[in-house]
Amino acid sequence: MNSAIFIAVVLLIASCVLMVIATRRPKAVTPKAATDKSPKQRTNERPVQRRDRMLENWQRLGLSTSTFMLVIYGVCLLCGPFVLARVSGIGGLGIGLLASVGLILLLGQIRKSNKRRKILQQLPGFIDHLNRRVHVGMSLNKAVEKVLPAINNPLHSIAQRAVQRTSLGTELYDSFYKEAKITGVQEFALLGSVFKVNHQFGGSVTAALENLVELLHQQERSQRELKSMTGETRVTAWVMGVAPTAMAMYMLVSNPQQLLSMWADESGRQALMLGIGAQVLGALVLWRMVRSL
Repeated sequence: MNSAIFIAVVLLIASCVLMVIATRRPKAVTPKAATDKSPKQRTNERPVQRRDRMLENWQRLGLSTSTFMLVIYGVCLLCGPFVLARVSGIGGLGIGLLASVGLILLLGQIRKSNKRRKILQQLPGFIDHLNRRVHVGMSLNKAVEKVLPAINNPLHSIAQRAVQRTSLGTELYDSFYKEAKITGVQEFALLGSVFKVNHQFGGSVTAALENLVELLHQQERSQRELKSMTGETRVTAWVMGVAPTAMAMYMLVSNPQQLLSMWADESGRQALMLGIGAQVLGALVLWRMVRSL
């Protein structure tokens, strides 16, 4: 039975991976681009394009690409369904897989939110450095390249990706539009709009960059004021989210036989699983409400 459950878990994960790979379709190329490149070049570029698209989709979910975190994700996908299948039978296999995927996506959203906050803290300084270099006569592309050594991650890696795209023929504003979609930082789209206006109509871009920096500072001040005004609401949300879990822990310590007898009964086990799922969903909703304030 144990080996059957393990084989079922492996086959289920393998099928999910194959489905993801099968749904990855390369983008269509224009006839002119197809005729300009030799068949060998097109064959070599397809795996690279697929890998880049998969990496971008992975980053949009907020998931890390480091080896350590990939191992953690794999262990979570393997252990979650296996543990629930051992506890509640083969029926817990799908629930465990859904719970593991949900946990990974939740960790990705938390990581993406923290990364976004750090980027917004670094962005005004990045634009100031960029503005000073543009003011002395550098082009925007050259200024972004020169600013790279002066900034730290995570903004450094994002600006470096944008510079790499420009070296491959993509316009600078298109690169920052794409980064806005990947990272969820819409301020990159504003920066890309400034670059696009300068690219299409020319003129001095320094005034627009200065206004953008002032806008970012004003947004940061407004968010701090909003957090100070909604402190009571956020504390209430935390209390509502933690209270059911604390009550369940108290019942488990004071009268463990009650919960154990519920778990031993089929209907009681289903009620407990439903309660745990509702608690996780409610905590997720409250967390999103708190993060939006």
